Amino acid sequence: MAGWTAAPSGAGGETGPAAGPAASGGAASGGAVPAASEALDPATPMAPSPSRGGPVPAGWGPAPGYGPPPGYGPPPGYGPPTGYGPPPGYGPPPGYGPPTGYGPPPPPVPPGYGPGYGPQSPWLGPGVPPGGWGPPPPQKRRTPLVLVSLVVALVLVAATAVTFLGKRGPSYPTSWDDRVAPIAHWVEGARGLTYKTPVYVDFLSEEEFKAKVAKPAADPTAADREQARQLVAFYRSLGLIQGEVDLLASDRSLRGEGTLAFYSTTTKRVTVRGTELTPAVRVTLAHELTHVLQDQQFGLDLSNDKNHVGGEVLRALGEGDAGHIEDVYIQQLSEADQKAYHDEMSKGFDQYQSSTSGVPDVLRAALNAPYVLGQPFVEFLYRSKGPAAVDAAFRDPPPALGSMADPVHYLNKTPVVDVAPPTAAGTEVDSGRFDAVQLYLMLSARIDPHDALKAVDLWGGDAYVASESGGRVCTELRFSARGERKGTAGGSPETALAGYLEAWRAKMPVAAGAIVDRDGSWVRVRTCDPGAGADQKIEGKPSEALTLMEGRIYMMSAAMARGSSVEGAKCAADGFVAAYTVDQLRDPAAVTKDDALATLDKARQSCPT
Repeated sequence: MAGWTAAPSGAGGETGPAAGPAASGGAASGGAVPAASEALDPATPMAPSPSRGGPVPAGWGPAPGYGPPPGYGPPPGYGPPTGYGPPPGYGPPPGYGPPTGYGPPPPPVPPGYGPGYGPQSPWLGPGVPPGGWGPPPPQKRRTPLVLVSLVVALVLVAATAVTFLGKRGPSYPTSWDDRVAPIAHWVEGARGLTYKTPVYVDFLSEEEFKAKVAKPAADPTAADREQARQLVAFYRSLGLIQGEVDLLASDRSLRGEGTLAFYSTTTKRVTVRGTELTPAVRVTLAHELTHVLQDQQFGLDLSNDKNHVGGEVLRALGEGDAGHIEDVYIQQLSEADQKAYHDEMSKGFDQYQSSTSGVPDVLRAALNAPYVLGQPFVEFLYRSKGPAAVDAAFRDPPPALGSMADPVHYLNKTPVVDVAPPTAAGTEVDSGRFDAVQLYLMLSARIDPHDALKAVDLWGGDAYVASESGGRVCTELRFSARGERKGTAGGSPETALAGYLEAWRAKMPVAAGAIVDRDGSWVRVRTCDPGAGADQKIEGKPSEALTLMEGRIYMMSAAMARGSSVEGAKCAADGFVAAYTVDQLRDPAAVTKDDALATLDKARQSCPT
C-alpha cells in the first residue's frame, strides 16, 4: 500500500512519506467525537464506568469520550486496571465485528474481548468466534493469527453468499428501521462520517439467531478434518497446544455464544440476537452501525490479501474504531441503562465462559489479538493526531498487525522487511507471515512476557512454512531484526532476538527438536510436533500476557495526555509496564489509580519530553 515500502532484509529500504498519516478530507476531518475537547484535557477525569467497573483514572487511558467505554464485562475488580481500556470482545460471528453485545465490552472480540461480555481478563476477553466480520474464504496461504478463522471457513459453506444473495447482490431499504434510526444518526455525529444508504437490521429470536450463526452450514468433510489435524500439529510444534484438540469443536464453542449482533459485508445487513431494544442491544447496534459506516466509507472486505495480514489489520482498525464509538455511546446512557447494560453483559459473559471453557488459551489469544490491539491503537491515533488520523489509517493501514503493537512505528511509517520464505521440507501445511503478535504469543507461553515484549520490539519482518513429512509436522521460521530498542543486551539486534528465542527453545519439549540459529541476516527457528503425548509444560497464558501489550499502548496515550511527546510517551509506557507483573496489571486491587499515575510520572522523568 502507498507509503509502506518494504525494505529487503539487510537493506535500508524506503521509509515512506514523512512521519504521520496524512489528514483525510471530507466529513472525517471535521467530525470530532462528542466531548473531544474535554477528553483531550489531561486534567479532566474520566466519567465513572459502571459497566466496566469504576472510574477511570484521569490521564490514564483514553479520556472521556475517547477511551474505552466503561466496561464490558465483569464487574469492577474484574479486569485490568481501570484505565486501560476495554478488552475487546468476543468476536463476531460471521459478521463483522464483535458483536458488541456479547463479548466483552467492547472488547469486542477478543478483548474482552468482544464487546460484550466482559473480559476474561479485564482487558482481554474470552475469545472470538472466528472471523471478525465474517470468516475469510479458505486460501492456500494464511497467517497463524487467522488459523482458527480459517477453520471456521472450513465449516461454513463457501456458497453462503449465494444462499443469501442469489445473483442479485445486496439490497438496501429506502430508510432506516424506526427503532434503529436514532442510533444510526447518533453514530454519524459521533464518528463524523455520513452513511451512503440505510441498511436492513434483522432482529431474530434466540432460536433463529443460533440457527443462523452457530449452526454449521454443512458437516465438515474428511479433508476439513485432516486440515484441522495438521493445524493442531502446527500449534503443537510451536509449543502452544497440549495433546489432542478438536479445532472444529472449539470453533463451534467460540462462534454463537459470544455474539449479540454482527454486520455482514456480504449481505450488507446487521443481524441482532433478540427482538427487544434492551440497553445491551442498543449499545451493540451503535457498535455494528459503526461497522456499516466504515464499510460504506472505506470498505471492510477482508478477503483480498493472500496472507490475510491486511485483513487482520483491517479487522483490528474496524473493531477498535467501533469499540471507541461504543464506549462513547455507553457514557451518554442514563445511570439506570448503564447498570442494565452491565448486568446483561455480565450474564452473557458467564454463559460464554461456561460454554467455551474447553477451548485452548492460545486459540482465544490468537482470535482476540486484533481486538486487544485495535482499540488502544485507535485511541492513540485520536490522542496524537485526532479523528482524521483514524480515517487515514483505514485508507493506508499499518503493514502488519505487529506494527500496531507500537503505534510509533505506524506514525514513523516503519517498513516491514520482506523476508524470503523457507522451503517446505515435505507437504506444505501452512505458510506466510508469522507476525510479531504471533511471536509474542509463542514466546509468552514459555518466557517472561516482559522479555517477549522486548523481542517484539526487535521484530522487523518474517516468513514461515509448516510442512508434513513422514507423518510429522515441522515448522521453520525466519525473522529479520531491527535495533531500535536502546540498551538491548547481546550485541546486534539479531543476536538479541536470538537470545529471547533461545530462552524459549530451552523450555520446549526435547521431542520437538527445536533449534535456533542464524541464517545469513535472519534468525532461524526450526521446531517439530513432539506428538500428542508429549508434556508441553506450558507455563504462561498468552491471552493474559496480551495485557502488557495492550496496556503499553493505552499508557502511551495517557503519557501524551500528561504532556509527553510521542517518543517520550513510548519510553514512559515501557517504564510503566516494566514496573508491574501481568497479574498485578490484571488485578485492579493491586494497582490503584494513584499508584499507576505515580509510576507513569516517575517513568516520564527519565524519558525525553
